[in-house]
Amino acid sequence: DLEQELKERGTDKPVEQWFHTILFCVGAGTHRIEDFELEIIKRFIQNTYKVTVVFTKSDMVSDEELTALSKVITDTFGDQVACIPVCSEEKVLLSGMKSETFGAQAIRNEIFHDFWESLTSRLPERCVSLLEAMVDEWHNDKVAYVKANVGFFNHDTMKHTLTLET
Repeated sequence: DLEQELKERGTDKPVEQWFHTILFCVGAGTHRIEDFELEIIKRFIQNTYKVTVVFTKSDMVSDEELTALSKVITDTFGDQVACIPVCSEEKVLLSGMKSETFGAQAIRNEIFHDFWESLTSRLPERCVSLLEAMVDEWHNDKVAYVKANVGFFNHDTMKHTLTLET
């Protein structure tokens, strides 16, 4: 399914069909990032997509645990992938303290940044794709013209030539 979706949103398609930012969510409470998740992120990057890893329910883990999760991403992808801890709901904890929401503005900022970076990194591929399509169309038009109007490819000319010779 992922491969099909990537094909439908490739640089050979109009810009409005692209993914401009991939928000890849990982539950911070799992305390790990699986190899298959890293492989999916890698495939997005190979297809020139911008990826942001969102650590959901980050209020449920310590800063050290968030740092360890982010380190796995950084060690694997360097600075190609941003990591954002998020808590999307306020709640009263057993201790009676209230947890606050956080991360939404950071996600909006990253989406805005990634939109522009996506355009600048993928537009050259899009231009090449459009130019190749234009050249192919021009070539096909010229071949059709030659077959219809020039030399022995022209059936009317061939009939006329054969008629004159007999």
